[in-house]
Amino acid sequence: MPSPLLLFLGWLTPNEATVQTNKNDERLRSFAVATTPEADIPAYVSAASPGWIIGFELRSRWEGRSGRLRDRPDSAELTLGLTRARVFLGLSPERSFFRFSLEAQDARQFGSDFPETPLTVNELDLLQLRIRFDFDHVLHVPIAVEIGRISFDALDRRLIARNRFRNTTNAFEGARVRIGRTPSPIALEVLALWPTELRTENLDTLDENRRLFGAIGSIHRPQLVLEPYYLFYDANTDRRNTFHTTGVHLFGPIGHRWDHDLHAALQIGSVGEDLHRAFAFHGELGRRFGSARAPRVSAWLNYASGDAEPDDSASGRFDPLFGASHMMYGFTDLMSWQNTINPVIAVSLTPSSRFELELIYRFNWLASAKDAFVRAGLRDPKGLSGTFIGQELDVELRWDLLPFAELNLQYGELFAGGFVERTGGGSGARVFYVALTVSGP
Repeated sequence: MPSPLLLFLGWLTPNEATVQTNKNDERLRSFAVATTPEADIPAYVSAASPGWIIGFELRSRWEGRSGRLRDRPDSAELTLGLTRARVFLGLSPERSFFRFSLEAQDARQFGSDFPETPLTVNELDLLQLRIRFDFDHVLHVPIAVEIGRISFDALDRRLIARNRFRNTTNAFEGARVRIGRTPSPIALEVLALWPTELRTENLDTLDENRRLFGAIGSIHRPQLVLEPYYLFYDANTDRRNTFHTTGVHLFGPIGHRWDHDLHAALQIGSVGEDLHRAFAFHGELGRRFGSARAPRVSAWLNYASGDAEPDDSASGRFDPLFGASHMMYGFTDLMSWQNTINPVIAVSLTPSSRFELELIYRFNWLASAKDAFVRAGLRDPKGLSGTFIGQELDVELRWDLLPFAELNLQYGELFAGGFVERTGGGSGARVFYVALTVSGP
């Protein structure tokens, strides 16, 4: 009689019927803004010769900002030029046991007196240097092991993300083990990672004071994708922070026109000597009016708990770990999945395959009046300034100028509410971005 392990691995291996079902399920992706994970082989990479893949990507961006700025608490105006270049080289023979990937990145800042920070500058460095062992074609079991330096998206990118908008990018060193083929009905990913420490000029190094372990499941059904997970994060820097984050992400269509995306996360652990208990939630409902290029209207709510009593021995502010934030919470980059109540309405327009327009209107409250508006650096420890941060209007246009060139325009404005005005945050913030991305070969 086969062992339980072999039976389980066999279940992870899709038969012909399962493959056909999952081919139909290729439409089961989340329509929530910026939440679809990027593939391990980036979109700018293509085959060069049998077994080899290569690619390059160059993005130049100009930013104009005014009002309340992240990383500069005083009211100011700022212009900033940024470049980010990526080069990828990989050995990926078909049906091979061994695969290799190298990705270098150079991120720089120009045309501004604004100090260089690890958010904008990371001169020539390795973003990825990973080796993959694929046991599927040797032992005929659907297991793949990756070791080395890795940059990747997980879940809906709210907790682990390969940064798209930010000029620099999160990376880790360690191992990923994935069980299950694509497209199998169930899969499991196990992580043992140490974040790299971003340095503006010197080579990035392994941060031995921080570590991230976890397991992420994936269950695919004809009308639903379910992703349960557990993440353990431990940081021993100025103080010892330990977070156990567990939750579930699920999404899928509702009939022919509607879709949904839900994510609930519970976080427990410790912040220094304080006991940590926090919760976060994202819920979205969307409707498309016709074909794939028809307008889509959506409404969603982001919630993340804050620290209700900062002076007691309990911590309640949710920590988004290594998640993305720009598209999800606001183009001004002042909002994050921390101490927030954030209802949103949005309209997506795709008049042609080359144009996409996104209109997003956001309302922002603090979940806890006594906790901080984290990225803006504002706080009323007595909780007397209210909770309304304000409203934000975001507009984005993506235009494929050529098959290898994309123009991206973004405008965002935060109209300050009572909390911002009473805590000295001014009238709000405005940002404008123009970016040109060229890729090849």
